[in-house]
Amino acid sequence: MINREALDIALEITILSKFNVVGEVHITRKQYLDGSIPTGFQRTAILGVEGEIQLKNKKVRLIQLSIEEDYCREISDIGHRRVYKTDRLGMPLIETVTYPDMVNPDEVKEACDYIRFLNRSTNKVRTGMGAGRQDVNVSCTGGTRVEIKGVAHTKWIPELTHNESFRQWSLLRMRDELLERVKKPKSWKIEHALLDFDAFKITHPAIKDARDNGYKLVAVNLPQFKGILSWFNQPGIMFAEEISDRLKVIACIEKPNMVHT
Repeated sequence: MINREALDIALEITILSKFNVVGEVHITRKQYLDGSIPTGFQRTAILGVEGEIQLKNKKVRLIQLSIEEDYCREISDIGHRRVYKTDRLGMPLIETVTYPDMVNPDEVKEACDYIRFLNRSTNKVRTGMGAGRQDVNVSCTGGTRVEIKGVAHTKWIPELTHNESFRQWSLLRMRDELLERVKKPKSWKIEHALLDFDAFKITHPAIKDARDNGYKLVAVNLPQFKGILSWFNQPGIMFAEEISDRLKVIACIEKPNMVHT
């Protein structure tokens, strides 16, 4: 059975947020396949739909409010091994979902602060770092929605939101540059070759480590990409690092895992 005290608190916040309270509470299961919930699914129940909050200069519409159980927090992720801590597993959470009505980083923070203080005004929720965690969705014109998971403090939201918007804008400019260079995108091809570590003198530390760890060395040729891998998408982060991050996720190879020239 659902925790009745948690349900009552969540319903109080549902009403304070001007939601339409549902007629029946249905507990659903969302699959979690990364290991952070031992049962393999998270239990979630929608309590209210179509609410609103009043900011300084505008109203922000709310899609829904739900109550759900917390999952394990990740301690480390190295290679093929993830370590989780179970100290918050199963604790009741309240999730408030907004419409995309915020148009700049400061409005995103303002909306999040309002939801935070509305919850805390009841004196029935936990406080402190990590008690509230925001999943911030960001997009810009021509880009796509990207979710920044688990932001633990609202003061970080403006910079994170700005950087992600800048990243998408920069990628769109990079796309335009590549379309100028590659007149026939369908004929563009990547080529690769496996290299022998012993065929040349190794000086780069990352390549030495790869040889010592028994990894393969793959050379990839990207025609007409001169300067593209060094294209800055965020402060201090270039496009090559986005590829390197995907290598870490897909191949489970810790960084550094790629060099380019």
